[in-house]
Parts: sequence; C-alpha cells; structure tokens
Amino acid sequence: MSNDFDPKPLCAAYDRGRLVPFIGSGMSIPTCTSWENFVENLEKQCGIKASELGLIQRASRAMQRLRVREPNVATAIEKAVYSGNGREVPRQTEALAARPLSWPLVCTTNYDDLYLRARFRPYRAAIQVAGRSDADCRLVLQHLNFPIGEMVWALQGFLSPDDALRGTYPIDHLKKELVVGHAEYRQTAHREVHFRRCFAEVFRKVSLFFLGSGLAEPYFLTLFDEIIELTGPPAQPHFAIVEEGQVDPELMRQQYHIVCTTYPKGQHQCVAVYLKEFSKFVEKCRVRPSAWGFRMRSPQLLGQHDSDAHFTIVRGVLPDPRSLPAGEAVAISCGRGETEKPTGGGTFAHGQVLVNPGIAVQVGLPNGDGENYDWLNYWTVQWKDPQKAPKNVYGIVARKLIDGHAQDLRSPDAIQKAFLESLEAIANDGIGALHVQLLASGQRRAFHPWVALTQTIRAYGQWFRGSQNPALSVRLYVVDPVLIALLHGSFINVAEHLEDTPLHIGVEVIDALGGVSWSHQLVKADTKLADLVIKGGTVLPQLRPRFSARPMPSKGFEPMKLTDNDKDLTIQEFGLVSGSTLILDYR
Repeated sequence: MSNDFDPKPLCAAYDRGRLVPFIGSGMSIPTCTSWENFVENLEKQCGIKASELGLIQRASRAMQRLRVREPNVATAIEKAVYSGNGREVPRQTEALAARPLSWPLVCTTNYDDLYLRARFRPYRAAIQVAGRSDADCRLVLQHLNFPIGEMVWALQGFLSPDDALRGTYPIDHLKKELVVGHAEYRQTAHREVHFRRCFAEVFRKVSLFFLGSGLAEPYFLTLFDEIIELTGPPAQPHFAIVEEGQVDPELMRQQYHIVCTTYPKGQHQCVAVYLKEFSKFVEKCRVRPSAWGFRMRSPQLLGQHDSDAHFTIVRGVLPDPRSLPAGEAVAISCGRGETEKPTGGGTFAHGQVLVNPGIAVQVGLPNGDGENYDWLNYWTVQWKDPQKAPKNVYGIVARKLIDGHAQDLRSPDAIQKAFLESLEAIANDGIGALHVQLLASGQRRAFHPWVALTQTIRAYGQWFRGSQNPALSVRLYVVDPVLIALLHGSFINVAEHLEDTPLHIGVEVIDALGGVSWSHQLVKADTKLADLVIKGGTVLPQLRPRFSARPMPSKGFEPMKLTDNDKDLTIQEFGLVSGSTLILDYR
C-alpha cells in the first residue's frame, strides 16, 4: 500500500453508494490528446498559427473560427481529441472500470467513449448516458436519489461512440452539447440554470472523486464557490488524485472540503496504481454490515424482550438446512416449467419446479431433484422424502404460467403473492424461523433485485398483520453488492415497506409533441391504474396513451394501451412497486 494514499475514507463513501468518480482529460491520455495538444489540433484545422496567448484564449479563438466555418463541429473536435494511436483504453481508465469496482454514477468532462468501452467490452454493462438538457438533469437527480444501474453524466457534451457501441448507447444528440474552453464553459454554467442546480445537488449529496481533472480551472472553482456561498461547505468530503503543483491541497481542503492525494510531477502512472490499490482494499476482509433487523411490534419505551427481530436482511448465503435446529427451515427460489404429467401431489397446471443446480447442492437436493416434492399451494413446494432431501427445505416459485405453457410470467406482483402464501403454508407446518433466498433474482431475472427485495418485505408485513399467530420470523439472505450498497446507504427504507405504507409512484407524461412532465403520487397498491392516470394530471385519459414503466412490470413487457377489459386492473397487478415510474406516452 502506498504511503501517500489512504483508501479507507474513500471506501466509507463507496460502500454506501455515494462515491462518484469525476473524470477529466488526464484519464484518457495517451489515447486522447492532452489539453495543450487538443488546442493545437483545433488551431491547425482552423489555419491559425500558434501564439503566445494562454490556452484558454487560444481555445476560445479556435472555437469561434470553427463554429463559423465548420458545419460539423463534432467531427472537428473528434479529430482534435484522438491522438491517432487507435482507441486503446488507457491503464488508468481500465483500473477505474475493472471489477470488483461498481460505479452507479460517473461524471465526466471528456468527450470520448473510453470509459464506456472499458465497461462494455468485458462486462456488457448497460450504462445510461445523460447530458445537460432539462430532461437529462432530471434523470441524473432521480438516479442520485435511487442509484440502481449505471449512469455517465457528460457535463460538456459527448462524441458518438464507435460502431461496437453504437445502438447500445443512442446518444448522438449529445454532440449538440459539446463545449470547449473557458468561455463556453462559463456560458453553459450561467445560461443553463437547471444544469447548475443539478450540479449543486450532486456536489452536496455525494463524495466526488476527481481523477485526471483540472481542479484549478476557474470554471470548476466558480461552480464550487457559488454552491458553497449559498449552502456552505459540503458535509461529506470530496477526494482528488492530482499531480504535485497543480493545486494547493490545504486550500482545497479548507475552502471546498476536497481531500487531495498528490503524486510526483510527471508520474501520471500513479493514478492507475492508486485505483488498483483501492480496488484491492474494496475486495479484502474488512468492516462491513452483516444484517439489518426489524421488529414488527416495537414500543417506544423498550423492555427486555423488545430487541428480537421478526424480519432480518442478512448479507450472506443460505445456511445448510441440515445444520439448523428443529423448527427452522430453508426456502429457495425456484423456476417454473411446463410438464405433461402430475408431479407429487399437484397437477400439471402448477408446472414443473426448476432448481438451480448450485443451490440444489448447497441445500442437499441430489442432482437438483425436481420430482420428489409436494405442492402446498400454487407457489410453494416441499421436499419430504428424507432419503432424497432434508425435510426442512421448501421451494418458492415466484412466477406464473401463461395459459399452462412453459413461457412464464415474472412480475413484482407474483413475487409478493408467492411469498405471502408461502409464509402461510410454512407457518402451518410449525416452522418458527425461515431462512429464505431472495426470490426471482437469478441471472435471467426480469428486473433489478431491489424490486424483489421490496416486494418480499411488503409481503412479510402484510402476512404478519393478517396472521392470527404470527410466530414465524424470517431471515432474508442477499449477496448482490449493489443491493447491499442500497441498504447500507439507506436508499431502501425497509421499515416503510414492512409497514405497507402507500406506494410512492412517479408519473412521467410524454405529450404528443414529445414534451415531458413529471409528478409523484402516494397511492395504495389496490388503486386502479386508470385512476392513477387521472390523478397523475393527464387531462385526456380517453386518448388512451401507451403505458410502460421503469422498472419493467414483467419480463419482455411491451408498452400497452388500456382496453375496457383492463378497467379494473390495479397498479399492483400491472407491476408497479414503490419507487416505480409509470410512463404515459401520448405520441
């Protein structure tokens, strides 16, 4: 570990999903040119001779000439950006994008696609790219409040990605947002108020991690100064890795709460070294949360027995059911396939239970045995042959068959119903503690695991309040790093879901001309979808817009129009969960 680099404070922000890399031109060298060479390349294209003016003035002069003479400014900028040495991803960018690191949000002042390339090539990561428009800034703020997936925020425009990425990232419109030089930066900051306010929210809410970025540029300092003048210094620290002599570290710390790690002049390879050290620290054994526990009946003034949790989320893998004491059981997530004959005590309408081979071995099911089980209800099975499997193993099949065929319906509603009815069946077996795997969150999942988590939590809260004798406690096991960061960072309010509070639904309305408006609604799960449309402020629901949602309501969902047959469809049946956005498209 380097004596000059301490990963611990960075990791404290990273674990909570609040560390955001802010990358500048230094992260793209040598594939892309330095700022000085970039300005020289622009001047050559304009036929301007180099002068003794400063780089800021030279860049401004070149861009004025280009915007007058060149119909396609993006092409000229692209020629100036790339050094002609191919498009190999530099070591420092590779180190930032490599596993196990995962960045929900990356801010960039670069025009190139090198970070996208580094993430897409080995991991096929689907990254949303946003710019400075009003709609994109809203997306950034939504992502900031609930950081699932990955997003790159291009602050100064973005060049089209190469052919390998084209279509994966439809961002050609960001070429219109390209800005170069201090004069254009300043105009952008002052004229686009929504962008400035969005940047202020990012600066206040997360810890920015400046890499290869010119912190000494007046453009940045002006933005920082305005934010601090209005709201005071940020409570959380920001971080930077910078070359010696570029900034005054003490001034950065005192004025802007930016903690700078410096490296010797000219030794830019240190950035990649420090990032690799940070990656190793993230992977190593260290302090991490192990569980989040909640009690359903907890008084304000605590007694001796008020600390036992009814519902616990555990960062870990399922225990071996053969090692559990009497009265405890394991429930695994299963798939559902078509079958031609009855299985166990059920009928073919229930389908065939599909078990992941790795999980089968983990819980003692020989060869993923899908034959020796009984259906307890439409959603729940139990393996009862002690010669074949442990008695205390249940399977929960959180998906429906469509018309009895193998094509299955994966939906948030199915997860909630499956877990709710499974709890009732398992409690009737006399089980007092259930260790359960997160449902419907395997490799072929239809939506992000947070959806399954919130639906499982709500199902337990509903079951507990509706049960005459709620003696069954649940330990839910999660391993997804992003999901753990959402819990650690308090982005998911578990107590709110256990209380089954009204669902918080965003409504996005796209009018006939493509204009977008947003609103938020607090509604019950049994609210009719048609009523939510009217509450959402659409004036002409009779026009029947196309309905869609983020996240997808079910696997393979296509935007739909409501028919008379759907008039009683509830938002829960449609597939909306707390945190979903309903999209109404009138185009």
